[in-house]
Amino acid sequence: MRTQRLKLLAICFVLLFFGTGGFCQELKQEDQLKKKVDSLFILACGGLEKYRDKQQSAESTLVQMGEKAILCLLEKLNTQSARERWTLIRIFGKIGDPAVLPVIGKLDSDNKDVVKLSIRILGEIKDNRAVKPLVRLLNRNDYNIRSLVCESLGRIADTTAFKEVSSCMEDSVEVVRKSAAVALGRMKDERAIPYLIRGLSDPHFSVRMSSANSLVQMGNSTVEPLLFLLDHSTGTSLYLAIESLGKLKAPKALPLLLEKLKEEDWAVRAFTVQALCDIDDQRGIQAIKKMKKEATHPFVLNKIKQCLEKMR
Repeated sequence: MRTQRLKLLAICFVLLFFGTGGFCQELKQEDQLKKKVDSLFILACGGLEKYRDKQQSAESTLVQMGEKAILCLLEKLNTQSARERWTLIRIFGKIGDPAVLPVIGKLDSDNKDVVKLSIRILGEIKDNRAVKPLVRLLNRNDYNIRSLVCESLGRIADTTAFKEVSSCMEDSVEVVRKSAAVALGRMKDERAIPYLIRGLSDPHFSVRMSSANSLVQMGNSTVEPLLFLLDHSTGTSLYLAIESLGKLKAPKALPLLLEKLKEEDWAVRAFTVQALCDIDDQRGIQAIKKMKKEATHPFVLNKIKQCLEKMR
């Protein structure tokens, strides 16, 4: 009986010894991994001049480590350093797929800085699995979060989020509307055209310009709506419509643009000169040369001069 007890105690001792040893070994390995990631991250940030030549190598090593580095890098999402934030965005973006779910998990953080950086990282990775979790953040009170979500959804360019992003064109904060306009352009969904056309008359300059750029980015499908504006709008939305048709190099716009050269509004004439120059059709160029003899407004004359110099 005593012998059996001694054997049992011996077995327990062996199991305890090796079990604890394995646990300690695991802790040691985790600690070594964390120290390695921390050291590489400092180098990857390139903040110290003496380590600048090691920046790319350190970043590449972290990317190659992939899943092994993710947990340690996630701990750094609360950083207040812009340099570190950009480094994290690059590294997670290059790690890609393995980082998606861990970063999505950080969207529920109580730390707004962690949430914002996670949103940006998911936009960099461009994985469709992030769409629904990001859309859920569009009801947040923090307009910066709403803006970043629109930006990242645009980068992912999944049109399943079209309804939510397009609704942000009505947001009360201009930075959100601007991000929504940019996102709609990246999605290249023709359903966005009416929203972007309305965006041309937004009260805020940045929203108007972003809407115009997105209409150009979407290509020829926007020509007809822009042509409609030539006869049905005034002021800034008309100027942007003219400019956009020029950037689209839309020959179909030529007859209407030639008529706009006769407008009393000097800004309309100036924007039209630029548009005709961009389209580069001989009928437009000849009209500009003829106009040079009659124009008196300095801004219009300057546009004519720039155009004709470009044609040489």
